[in-house]
Amino acid sequence: MFPAGQGDVRELIGVLRDYSALQNSPLILTGVTKPVLDILYELFPEQFSIVPDRDSSDYVYNSADLIGLAGRKYHQKRNHIARFSEIPYEFSIITEKDLDDCIYFSTQTYNEKYPYSEGSIIAEQFAINTYFSYYSELGLTGGIIRIDGRIAALTIGERLNSDTFCVHIEKADTSFNGIYAAINNCFAKSAAADFRYINREEDMGIEGLRKSKLSYHPAFLVEKNIVTFK
Repeated sequence: MFPAGQGDVRELIGVLRDYSALQNSPLILTGVTKPVLDILYELFPEQFSIVPDRDSSDYVYNSADLIGLAGRKYHQKRNHIARFSEIPYEFSIITEKDLDDCIYFSTQTYNEKYPYSEGSIIAEQFAINTYFSYYSELGLTGGIIRIDGRIAALTIGERLNSDTFCVHIEKADTSFNGIYAAINNCFAKSAAADFRYINREEDMGIEGLRKSKLSYHPAFLVEKNIVTFK
């Protein structure tokens, strides 16, 4: 990834290029946005190639859209929530007393659905466990839906900048029709009402996930690129 924070970018990229050369590989940066490209163009003109990475582009929505779900384009989402609301459920913001239940729910979900031979699945599960293990230290905000006292859906996010809230994960028991639409809407209302935008991150090239994210009609995508130094 492009280095974060303050410092001499030219010097650091130089160090990274030297290290990559020792590994007999070019330096490759992923997740490169347009502002970062502008920096690289200025510091390293004609020294790298660019490949667009659509699978890593972030989906950014107007918070008001995900909260209000107004208009014809969100008719289906409102229907999903209406059907789900026929089930007695409770939404709440995650507190310390919920963390063990959250870890159990996420672990149980993965054990039932996914083979642990897939590296990306293992990495995501590790990240989720880290979120809950250091929930307060990381300054995260989360929401859960409980049905009959048991967690049926959970989500976690945090303030990304002054006008954007970022949702990192969203998991639900799909045996309850409409539960994803419900947790999305409840969390937007509770955690992102004071923000202009909600960033729901990338789709990783997964067809079903891309279809779902597009169905919420993003305001725009944060385009990402892969940069390879010559």
